[in-house]
Amino acid sequence: MPPVLTYLLQANTALLLFVLAYFLGLRRLTFYGLNRLFLLFGMVFSVVYPLIDFAELARRNETLFRPIQRTIDWEILEAIPQQTDGGSIWIWLVAVFWSGVGIMTVRLVVQLLSLYRIQRRSHPATYKGFRFRAVHENFNPFSFGQTIYLNPSRHPVDELGPILQHERLHVREWHTLDVLLAELSTIFFWFNPVSWLLKRAVRENLEFRVDQHMLQSGLDAKNYQYMLVRIGGLRVTLATNFTELTIKKRIGMMNRKPSSRRLMASYSLLLMILITLILPKMPVASANRKRGILSVAGNFSIDPKNAFAVIDTPNGTLNLIRTIQLKHRKAGTKPPTELILFSKNSEGRGMDVYVKIKDDQIEQIKILALASPHFSANNSSKKPLASLK
Repeated sequence: MPPVLTYLLQANTALLLFVLAYFLGLRRLTFYGLNRLFLLFGMVFSVVYPLIDFAELARRNETLFRPIQRTIDWEILEAIPQQTDGGSIWIWLVAVFWSGVGIMTVRLVVQLLSLYRIQRRSHPATYKGFRFRAVHENFNPFSFGQTIYLNPSRHPVDELGPILQHERLHVREWHTLDVLLAELSTIFFWFNPVSWLLKRAVRENLEFRVDQHMLQSGLDAKNYQYMLVRIGGLRVTLATNFTELTIKKRIGMMNRKPSSRRLMASYSLLLMILITLILPKMPVASANRKRGILSVAGNFSIDPKNAFAVIDTPNGTLNLIRTIQLKHRKAGTKPPTELILFSKNSEGRGMDVYVKIKDDQIEQIKILALASPHFSANNSSKKPLASLK
């Protein structure tokens, strides 16, 4: 599987866990500030999670993991030709993915241009100390970045204050950043319905949070809710919009009893998600009871007779294999499915290593033999190993 598809599989798995945790456990809580942090962390972590080599981090932390050996300088000695090549379907999938990213990027650019046109047609205005840009189009009040856009002629004078106060809360807390991050998530994860649910969750939580602040400021709840009902019309896609959600849902959340502080324990879901995602990427520790030696071998198969020798990290080995495959494809030959490689153990002794590949992934690694203590790696190329039968 190409690296980009491996990345997308891991990133979207992480995104799925965060969205499920939010909708099933956190959405109905009134801790909107914590929910905002949870969603932001989920978006950022999902993007960087596949790029982090947790196994390597574990190996560097000697207080938790004590690997015996990390091999150096793989060298190819012999390869067995591959029987089948299913690379064309992966190339097609990668092409479809990038085509979708391109279309979604154009969509975002069109939206930004639309906002730019609104900016150019508007003019600065103030009302009771609130600065905004007056527009003439039939838009609902909205904010983008640090600017509020409002058509004063569409609203009674007594509603302008609460409307501008609402939008200023969006501006002060930089809610546009949340919206843009959610938009970027749908660009790169456009094929995943979960990313669209996440964008919806981000937007609705921002409105819940601002509504909560409005009521805490002393504004009469009924008057504020009636004002929401009266306001209607068009909305701007990228903006934090005054009527972004259905009025019924927002009023329902405003009338909800504040969540008990004991329910903050629900955010332990974050720890559970991190454990679920990180553990599979950690090296698997296995003990050789006869020798009393601990070896860290990841997903690799180690010959019990040579358990003290630990094979290279998965990423390093995969990079080597991809280099081999690329050379074969450029030469017009089929890449190998089995390799015999040369490496060194902790004592500096050379060893022959068998590697089996399936679907561009390492399926098995086994140490075949150790060279004599006087063996020189520089002479290895003069005496290549025989092909496997």
